[in-house]
Amino acid sequence: MASKTYAGNHPIDGSGFEIIGVTNVARINWFIYLKRQEHSIEWVNIKVCAENRADMKANYWFALNTETGDIGFGRDYASMQAKRNDLFVEVMRIINEAGL
Repeated sequence: MASKTYAGNHPIDGSGFEIIGVTNVARINWFIYLKRQEHSIEWVNIKVCAENRADMKANYWFALNTETGDIGFGRDYASMQAKRNDLFVEVMRIINEAGL
């Protein structure tokens, strides 16, 4: 029996998200998006989406404080770190290279 897969749900045009990187982990292309929060300039939203489909989970959301490094909405952050650590390492590398 094939495992269940999920579709990456990419932000729509005009939603304020910008692509800060793309990485390939386990033969899946993952897009890393950033959106600055209007109410608090030091906080950004990060969205990680599989290009097409992925097993377990295809979308991860979390917030990052660019001044302190604090994480908000940490459930997906922790899930990615625990269950897809190779992806987590790549996402954090891309975030660091973006100067966040």
